Amino acid sequence: MTRWRNRSVNLREDVLRDVTFDIRYGEKVALVGRNGSGKTTLLRLLSNIYALDGGTIQLAEPPCVLFDANVGTAPLLSVMDNVFLFAALHEIEQECIASRLDEILRLAELDAHRFTPFRDLSKGQRQRFALSIFLQTPRHFVIFDEALANLDVGFLQACDRYFAALKQTDKTILMTLHDGAFLRRHCDRALWLERGQIYMDDEVGVVLDAYEKSFD
Repeated sequence: MTRWRNRSVNLREDVLRDVTFDIRYGEKVALVGRNGSGKTTLLRLLSNIYALDGGTIQLAEPPCVLFDANVGTAPLLSVMDNVFLFAALHEIEQECIASRLDEILRLAELDAHRFTPFRDLSKGQRQRFALSIFLQTPRHFVIFDEALANLDVGFLQACDRYFAALKQTDKTILMTLHDGAFLRRHCDRALWLERGQIYMDDEVGVVLDAYEKSFD
C-alpha cells in the first residue's frame, strides 16, 4: 500500500528536543501530555506560526488549524459579520459559508444572536462559534488544539457525531484534548509528549492507558 507522508519532523530547540515522527495520510492522531510539555509549541511549528531553530518539517499540504476562538474576530462587529471574517482567516470560501450560514448559526446556537456584538458572547458561545465555522473546512489536514474545551453537553454531543463521521473519511487529524474518552473514540493513534520529547507513540488506547496511569 502506498502511503502519503504528512509529516516528517525532526526538531531541536529549547522546548522540543529530538522530536521525530510521521503522520500518514488519513490517520487520526491524538497528542497528549501534561501542561508545559510542548504540545502547543509543536502544533505551532507544524502550522508555520513559529519558526524552526533546527531540523525539518515536511508537509504534503498546509494544515487548517484552530487554536483560539478569538483569533480572526472583531469584537465590535456582529456575530454574522464575524462568521465571514473568521472563515476568511481560515481560508474557507465565502460562497461555502453563505450557503451554510443558517446551518452554522443553528449549530452554534447563535441564530438569535446574529446581530449581537461578538464581544458580548460568553467564552462557551465563542468556542461554539469558532468550531461551527471551522468544521466547514474543505482542507484535508486539520489540527485542533484544545478546541473542545468550555463546551456544554449538547454541543459536545454534536461534535461527537461530527468526529464519528470524520473518522470514516480520509481526512488527516491531529488534536490535543484533556478528554481521554473522546480521544479513544475518535483517534487511532496517540503521541505522548513529555518534557519536550516523544515519550510514547502507539495505538491510542495503549498510550492513553499508560499516560493516565502516570498520574496515579
